[in-house]
Amino acid sequence: MSRLSAKATGTARVAVLGSSSECGTSLRQALVDFGLPGSRVDLYATTDEAEPVISEYDGEARLIQKPDLDEVAGRDVVFVCEPGEIVDAVFRRASGELRVIDLVHARPAGARARLVHIDFDATVARDSPPVLALPHDLATLLIDLLHPLETSFGCSEAVATILRPASDFGQRGVEELREQTVGLFSFAAPAAPVFGRQLAFNLLPQSVLPDAAEGLERRVAGEVRTVLGWKEDRLALCLAAAPVFHGHSVGLRFRPARSVDAAEVRAALETARIPVAGGAGARITPVDVSVSRGTHVADVSADGLGGHWIWAVVAEAAARNAELAVRLADAVVDL
Repeated sequence: MSRLSAKATGTARVAVLGSSSECGTSLRQALVDFGLPGSRVDLYATTDEAEPVISEYDGEARLIQKPDLDEVAGRDVVFVCEPGEIVDAVFRRASGELRVIDLVHARPAGARARLVHIDFDATVARDSPPVLALPHDLATLLIDLLHPLETSFGCSEAVATILRPASDFGQRGVEELREQTVGLFSFAAPAAPVFGRQLAFNLLPQSVLPDAAEGLERRVAGEVRTVLGWKEDRLALCLAAAPVFHGHSVGLRFRPARSVDAAEVRAALETARIPVAGGAGARITPVDVSVSRGTHVADVSADGLGGHWIWAVVAEAAARNAELAVRLADAVVDL
């Protein structure tokens, strides 16, 4: 779960669609961490109406351009970080010469894509389908926790609650939470164009959030099932927005297929290089991991019914998916 090691040695040309989005920002940083030189990376918006803006790549000023289909399709791999007018056409152009990696479920209805978590799918190679998709950030978070448990003990069932930070809703979400918090201290009515209602000093279930229509809980649970190779549903998931700016908190209960103790669960997670806190005073919160990457397990305890509770926090779920996207691209086009 650590930062990418710089290893770009190939010649592939890369396009990033939606470069100024939250996902695009994380993807750009992952490409920099991988060592991909800016001379092989082109940054684009996703609509013709978008005005060119100055951004940066690896500390150098770069222009995020209006998308030109022929120009974008001439690259070896296109990362899709935001829906937009050009995206459907790019998916139609995908071929053995042009690989498209979808980080945000932007592909049009009916478009076929292979869902891949590169850590757990060794079959991805240069003959893979032209359109590849990353699981949702939240699905990746759960897969990272459940995969070592499934591999070590089998998982009969799992129940998870994820508290989503304001950053899940982009910079506008972060700003809205800040403004609501400040405004409530002066007894001002909270503005809520992003969350639809007050999030400050509150919790909002997924059903009332703006992305509720997406069926996000069902989608995330389905992607976990697909990547882990379960033939039936084993995960029940509840999502809610919490009044924190960054960092996801996860309460996960899983029931193993055989009897195991908490020490064995900790060992399985640590073998997967997921840090597990120890000792009575070692509880971890999102604030404690705000300057780190990856998943951190704060506590593992038996539930008294044959299962175990795991409390985990993740500082940058989007950064983890961006890292996986870059490694996936390297597996199919040789960055």
